[in-house]
Amino acid sequence: MKQLGDGTYGSVWKAVNNDTNEIVAIKRMKRKFYSWDECMNLREVKVVFKFSEHILLVIEFGSSVHICQR
Repeated sequence: MKQLGDGTYGSVWKAVNNDTNEIVAIKRMKRKFYSWDECMNLREVKVVFKFSEHILLVIEFGSSVHICQR
């Protein structure tokens, strides 16, 4: 993995999917989220879902993980 940038809300990393060798971008948010809806209502997340064809969103809340794929 290689860090591409760091901003106000999080950092973006470049990585390779080991199964498909596809280059992917990973965004790690700096802020903690306490619910799925709280994260999904972020403008940044809405834009990614609107303009991207293939998305895998993984959100960690303490000991539980929520996954959304399109």
